[in-house]
Amino acid sequence: MKKLMIWFLFGFLLLFWPGQGIADENNITLNALIAGVNDAGLIPVAADTIYETEPNNSIAEANSIVAGRYVCGTITDVYNDLDYYMLNVTGPTKLSVVGALGDQNTYNNYSQYLTVELMDGAGQVLATSVPHTMEYGNCQLLEKNIIPGTYYIVTSQIHPSKSFLVGKTCVFKAYFSGAYVPVSNVQLNYSNLTMVKGSSQALTATVEPLNATDQSMTWSSSEPGITGVSSNGLVTAKEVGSAVITVETVDQKKTDTCLITVIDKFGDMNSDGAVNILDLLWIFQLIGQEPVGEAVKADVDGDGEISNLDLLAVAQKIGN
Repeated sequence: MKKLMIWFLFGFLLLFWPGQGIADENNITLNALIAGVNDAGLIPVAADTIYETEPNNSIAEANSIVAGRYVCGTITDVYNDLDYYMLNVTGPTKLSVVGALGDQNTYNNYSQYLTVELMDGAGQVLATSVPHTMEYGNCQLLEKNIIPGTYYIVTSQIHPSKSFLVGKTCVFKAYFSGAYVPVSNVQLNYSNLTMVKGSSQALTATVEPLNATDQSMTWSSSEPGITGVSSNGLVTAKEVGSAVITVETVDQKKTDTCLITVIDKFGDMNSDGAVNILDLLWIFQLIGQEPVGEAVKADVDGDGEISNLDLLAVAQKIGN
């Protein structure tokens, strides 16, 4: 009876010992990845593994793969051995790729010499893997939010010696790891704005849709010497002149702009150093016109049109 109990406990420990389980594709571990290759290093255990078919060293020769399945290839004597794999994506998603490089004994012992890149249909690199340490060892990890389309996963070895890794095994798995709502538009609260030299004004950018996954953005000024802009959209008027402030979303590269006109004194439309009836006359002649070019200064309140409200704003400054 005691022997039976000992064997039962031994079997229980083997079943739950770290390294024995294989995670599902949405919670993948390196163990799950390397478990797809058997001791020979070439024939995956998993029945649904996709084998590399040479030549596949260009987009035109790319092997077609499916998300959620293991892909196994062998490093050849071609320098860096660039291998291309084509993946079709039907909906917005977050794509993750985890890969390892090694030999028949340890499938992650050369992963620092592996690079995984994601390219779009035109061959432009969208993301590059970074070294990543998981519970069972080292690997390469790539993550990118993508929209529907055709993509290429490119694996390569980057060891300085051409032949050192020949015959070693590269195995990776691409899988959809999360929901992704792409940015469709971004809009600023002003299209043009008149500012007094030395003043500051915060611009607000609204990303559409409101539930977009990545709402980060960058700001820039066409004339940094005239108007500076901070990373959160705070504009500083430095010198008299005009500049275009641009906001761009990191996701999908959507943009919007605001034309900033910097003047010496609020309401001094004709730049004679004083705010008087002549400035009111200058605006009055432009009422109803589109605020473009020099007329941008007449849109004092920045609402996109030249109206009596602009006249009133300047009139209140007369004599000040």
